[in-house]
Amino acid sequence: MPVTTERAEALRRLLEAAPERPAAGAAPRVVIDTNVLMDVLHWEDPAVRDLGGLIESGELQPVRDEATLLEAAEVLDRTTFGIPFADVSAMLGRWIGMSEDAPEAALQAALRPTGTPRCRDPLDQKFLDLAVGAGAAILVTKDKLVLKTRRKMAALGIHVVKPEDVARALDDVKHGR
Repeated sequence: MPVTTERAEALRRLLEAAPERPAAGAAPRVVIDTNVLMDVLHWEDPAVRDLGGLIESGELQPVRDEATLLEAAEVLDRTTFGIPFADVSAMLGRWIGMSEDAPEAALQAALRPTGTPRCRDPLDQKFLDLAVGAGAAILVTKDKLVLKTRRKMAALGIHVVKPEDVARALDDVKHGR
């Protein structure tokens, strides 16, 4: 279900009003897929508590791009969840505030010569592309098809993990594993 024009305009206003976030610095970048993001922002699932804590402490720097942000907006706004639009806006504002926007030039460059491993679900390819293009160290997902890309993504230095394994992946990143 596409985001309505009215809601897309509200999302644009949120992005324009977002304060500039400082550069990531030493914190490894992490890409969070939409289902896990829903667990963080809406469901407050205990399984993502470590991930949330690592982000809040500054040990991980989440990154997003336009494609992943629009998907998050569309999913949060689904009538099945019954989330009032004001709450959807607040959650998106929170995500924008805690995440860094990936530079478009880096994303495009990452897709050129060597490319990004392919996900069998084309709708999830955006997360692999973002992880490669943004130089992420970790991609957090529960999606089976994204998890199947682990070996190929590891060859590019990216850990593809479930939410409960994020602390171990961060330890591996810190120790060059």
